[in-house]
Amino acid sequence: MLSFNNPNAYSDWYTGSENKLGAIWTIRYQLRTNASDYVEKSLVKALDIPQKGTISVKSTEGQIVLTGENINEKIDTSSNTATGDGFGFFTNHYSHSCNQIGHFALTNFGLQTVDLIPHNFIVDPNGGIWKGSSEISEIEWVYQDTVDVPVPTREGYTFVKWTQIGNSGTMSSLTEDAVYTFGENEEIDDKIIAEWIRIVGKKETNIQNSEVKVDDVVTYIITLRNEGTVDGRAVINDDVPEGTQFVENSIKINDEITNYTLEELKNGIQIDIPVGGETKLSFDVKVNDLENDEIISNKANYKDITVTGKETDGETNRLDLTYIEPIISSRKEATTENGNEYVVENEKIEYKIIVQNDGGLEKDVIIQDIVPEGTTFVEGSIKINDEQTQYTKEDLKNGIQVNVPKKIKTIDNLENASNMIEMVNMRVLDSNLLSGTTVLTFEVTANDQENEDVITNIAKVDNKDTNEVNFTYLEPIISSKKEATTENGKDYVVTDEAIEYKIIVQNDGGVAKDVVIKDIVPEGTTFVEGSIKINDEQTQYTKEDLKNGIKVNVPKKIKEDANFVSDSNVTDVPDTESLIGETILTFKVTSNNQKDENIIKNIAKVDNEDTNEIDYIYRKPIISAKKEMKTENDLEYVFSKENIVL
Repeated sequence: MLSFNNPNAYSDWYTGSENKLGAIWTIRYQLRTNASDYVEKSLVKALDIPQKGTISVKSTEGQIVLTGENINEKIDTSSNTATGDGFGFFTNHYSHSCNQIGHFALTNFGLQTVDLIPHNFIVDPNGGIWKGSSEISEIEWVYQDTVDVPVPTREGYTFVKWTQIGNSGTMSSLTEDAVYTFGENEEIDDKIIAEWIRIVGKKETNIQNSEVKVDDVVTYIITLRNEGTVDGRAVINDDVPEGTQFVENSIKINDEITNYTLEELKNGIQIDIPVGGETKLSFDVKVNDLENDEIISNKANYKDITVTGKETDGETNRLDLTYIEPIISSRKEATTENGNEYVVENEKIEYKIIVQNDGGLEKDVIIQDIVPEGTTFVEGSIKINDEQTQYTKEDLKNGIQVNVPKKIKTIDNLENASNMIEMVNMRVLDSNLLSGTTVLTFEVTANDQENEDVITNIAKVDNKDTNEVNFTYLEPIISSKKEATTENGKDYVVTDEAIEYKIIVQNDGGVAKDVVIKDIVPEGTTFVEGSIKINDEQTQYTKEDLKNGIKVNVPKKIKEDANFVSDSNVTDVPDTESLIGETILTFKVTSNNQKDENIIKNIAKVDNEDTNEIDYIYRKPIISAKKEMKTENDLEYVFSKENIVL
């Protein structure tokens, strides 16, 4: 704390018109070490004082500074003893004789005193690095000292400027490397805070699963976020990706429609981004007809132009969209009730129209089919993926719409467990949907028709024919005949002579058939136990079995052009009956003793149809005796020694 002695006025001391006068000042001040302890000191100083003006006296611990026109005096007051710098007169007053040295009056002068209050200089890099540190630096005050202030650095950010809080000192620049000079009269610390700019861009679309189809409208959204500490400005450049076309008047900024054109988007559109906020630029494109699984790629470029001369380039993430389309193929399959490649009367045929999608997009298709000629539709038999439906024959003829899902290539396509559970609940994970197929089935029964008629069927899927499915209608053509042979090979029989009857059932059709053979042992005969054979194979059938009916299978005839070749590797060679398509049942009887010329009649039945009749005449021998003789000379008399033949 300083106090100053006001000089007494001696106006006679200065009478001239010179612009300066010499004076000797006595300056008294107190040097305090604390609130109650101080030392009073005096200092004598010779000054060259201008005629008019103001002298500024500024003080702080250890120093008094006097400034004015042509005056810049620093007086050290740090000593504990009163010292003087001497005195002297300058200019024309040097030889002046005065007996009151030490106190002089100043005419037309005012004296200004200022106490110097120390302040600190604080540097806040605000997330950056300043002089190797990210900490806030505090530099102690030394009046009129200077501090070098290089610009800070921060990875990913651009330095904009220093913001200065307080004006105790001065900065030579707020935007470049600078020098700070400590001030004199501010009690508040000076603080500079680094300001940064960082523009971060990202690109998004309105497409949820990164898959698009023809004529889809894709909205590209470029978002620039300002992660700096000051408002920013940037320029966005973008272009429509290959495989798309620009939608006119679709460019928006923060969802507000603009008049920007595609050409302006290519050249660059300037936007402002508030500190801590973001600005969005969006535009629309329409997807062209592309190849399946073709990739549509796009990314935007932007330039941070917030600080002139420090522009920085950036680019957004790249967005890849996959072009998908349904790739539909169809085929027709059919199975018969008996699992054969032919059908017989009343046999069921199940037709399957299988529609497969190898593309990446599901599709609704129309399936049409007409019940083929020679068959009858089975009501209620139309199913879709094994699920019963209410569709009718007319619906099938006019067209049934079904959805064909896209093929799920791997379970990895399921994004997460919750999606998987949802898809399971929706039956998406059944075999048809995993394979990208939809199956429509219906049934018919084969009507009675001409042998070897062909039942033909073709379906349509979206008016495109499937493959043709054919079944040959086959029926057994059964004929039967009865043959017999006698033991003696005669056309009649005698007592106890064996007769072997053959019921020959022949099939000239294209399919085997089970038939029932019945026969009754004819009157006048006795059945030979254990004599019933089928195709020469001994059986256990009895006379009663034969009477009631024995079921036998009559194979279809193997045609001459059948694919049967004589090959040493062929082991399953058809038997003769299979080749000729016939089955033979044989049995034996023996004729009883009966009336001569009695006729033994026999007719068999094959599926209740009579065979031809076999008749044998029973004959019995009638014995009579007589004796005859003949002479050697064929006369009715004999000579001596003539031979007689008896």
